[in-house]
Amino acid sequence: MLEVRVCGSLGVVADGRLLPDALFPGRQGRLAFAYLVCERDRAVRREELADLLWGEQVPDSWPASLAAVVSRLRRLLGEAGLDGAATLVSAAGTYQLLLPPGAVVDLEQLRDLVADAEGAARDEDWS
Repeated sequence: MLEVRVCGSLGVVADGRLLPDALFPGRQGRLAFAYLVCERDRAVRREELADLLWGEQVPDSWPASLAAVVSRLRRLLGEAGLDGAATLVSAAGTYQLLLPPGAVVDLEQLRDLVADAEGAARDEDWS
């Protein structure tokens, strides 16, 4: 069972064990991971991630720096019991996060709970 926490503190829980915070590759790794989780229904261009991570001051060495961040994220996924390269896929200048079936993302759970609550409120189901 894999759980990804995006709300509050970013984290990955694998088989009931919260992976150590030190496995995330710094601020840029956290930002890239959260973005890839939220955008995992599509492939994200490398340049898009570079803009996200460095903004207007993208360094000349950004391809190597981004590759290092992705490598550390793959290591994190490996610690969660996943094949890092098969879970964080790169192809044609893009990256895409492919979480396994049954993986839970707290942000999506929250979205579903809000939709359920709104539906119940429309139906005046206060229980």
